[in-house]
Amino acid sequence: MVVADFGAQRDTLWPGWLALRASAGEALHKGASHYFKCIRQEACNKLALDALVSARLGQKDEEVYNHLVYLMETYHKVVHLFETQTENPAPELVAGLCDVLSSRLRQFEDVASGQGNPVAKEKRGIIEKAILHTTQQIEALEKAYISEQDFTPLHKHILTENNDAQWQPLQASILESTLPTLQGHYKQNLHRCLTSIDDLHTRKTASYYTDLLEREWEVLGIIIQIQVRAIESVSGTTDETAQTLTKLREAYQQTGPIVSGFRKLMQKKPQDTPPTPSIEAEDLTFSAPPPGELDIQPFITALIWEADKIFESLREEHLEMAHNLRLNIDDEIALAMEIISIFEKASHGLATPLSLHEHSEPLTENTAAPNEEAAANLPENPILSGITETLEIKIESLRESLDLFKSNSATLLTSLSEIPPLTEQDLQAAATQLLAAWCATPPEAEAIADFLTQSRQHDPFHTYSEKFAKALESCASKTEKATTRFKKETLLYEISTYEEILYYSVSRLRESELPQIQSAVQILDETFQALETLLTSKGITVLRPAPHDPFNGREQEVLAAEEQEGFTKGEIIKTMTSGYKMGDQVILRANVIAAR
Repeated sequence: MVVADFGAQRDTLWPGWLALRASAGEALHKGASHYFKCIRQEACNKLALDALVSARLGQKDEEVYNHLVYLMETYHKVVHLFETQTENPAPELVAGLCDVLSSRLRQFEDVASGQGNPVAKEKRGIIEKAILHTTQQIEALEKAYISEQDFTPLHKHILTENNDAQWQPLQASILESTLPTLQGHYKQNLHRCLTSIDDLHTRKTASYYTDLLEREWEVLGIIIQIQVRAIESVSGTTDETAQTLTKLREAYQQTGPIVSGFRKLMQKKPQDTPPTPSIEAEDLTFSAPPPGELDIQPFITALIWEADKIFESLREEHLEMAHNLRLNIDDEIALAMEIISIFEKASHGLATPLSLHEHSEPLTENTAAPNEEAAANLPENPILSGITETLEIKIESLRESLDLFKSNSATLLTSLSEIPPLTEQDLQAAATQLLAAWCATPPEAEAIADFLTQSRQHDPFHTYSEKFAKALESCASKTEKATTRFKKETLLYEISTYEEILYYSVSRLRESELPQIQSAVQILDETFQALETLLTSKGITVLRPAPHDPFNGREQEVLAAEEQEGFTKGEIIKTMTSGYKMGDQVILRANVIAAR
């Protein structure tokens, strides 16, 4: 098929490519920015998680403030319980205790932020600082990558593949270019972050609340030693009072291990190389970039036109080679018809001998018809009659063989004329292949013609060409065998057997003195000369070795070996029938008698 209305497509190919390349580059820039955004998000999320999980203190720093809250809640419960008790054997002592606890509550409320755990907030600030630094470093990596990266090799994927496949090479390029540097930044930032989190000496908020918890623990110990024991020493203390006081003792006992644990932590220096998990490629999850605005169809349309032109040129080459095969067959048919014509003229000449006209001009198509009465007076000759009958048989045999050769040749050539039509899908697929090759090695404007010529050697054009090349090769081989066999077993065979007639039969007629017989002999001799002249004009060489020529097994076949005076072993004595060859190919060997 030929794509219609695309005469100007070659002129639009280069500007179309420039526009497409620009839009592909823009899409790749946007895709790279999107992937760096994914890297920032994943790296920062992992940094925050690794900082919390890998910190030496874990959640213990946040427990300082949480435990202070627990103490204040215990104070509040104790005050509330005492205020609601109906029986109180030591009201003045209880009132003093409640005043102290209420005072502690007011002091805590003055320093508490009222917006969650200030120690956790301080830790989040440290982590956010590390995240900010990481973000800035990744942004610098993005800027360097986009400014230094050659996106041309990636055009092929963005323009020819679909879905995830078109973006995977860009992902791989980004990771290969930036991951080692990113891993170094990540480790450094996480190390600094963990060092800051674990160093209570530099963390003002954590250190303040740690000191506050320690002082509160000491104050609570004094309260228990003085005020709680004083209340417990009063006779008549109720179980309700004892249970309320027990809450203070339990709070004191729980606070002790926390304070002592933090004292030990604060006495230790932060580790020089705390555990720092790295970030690997599998830690990064990439979402698909937003769809771009790649209008590829105009360029594809131009490539479809070019693909159709390539297919058309291949079809023309195929048809030309098929035509050459037909010419070879036609030449063989023409040769056969000329041989038949020569034999027919000979047969016609024998039936109406020119001797009746008393002249010996060569037989031609313009020869006048003989006098029928004189022909009737022609003496009968069994040898001549046999020759005439043999010629008729030869003519009939040649016609039948020629008809069969024509039929078989037509069958061979039929398959070559059946070129399957190309569909729109075929052309679209071919254009896609051209696009992939173009994107892999983009040609310059002046090299487009060379690029398209070279594309003929690649799929799908190569496969298309190979398909018909194999069909042509097979047909050419079968045709060559058929024509050679027809030439050897039919045409040259009939000529060779005619030569035998000349040798065995006509030689006996030469002894006759009858003019009519001599005229017939002349016709038979001229027929053989006409046949050899015809063969020579068709490039067929007659092989007729002369006496004393050395025997050549490639061109000659020995019918008999004889001893004859004057001839040495291996010399040709006589040629019985000629051989024939075309170029270096011997079609039929000469039959000879050789000396032994």
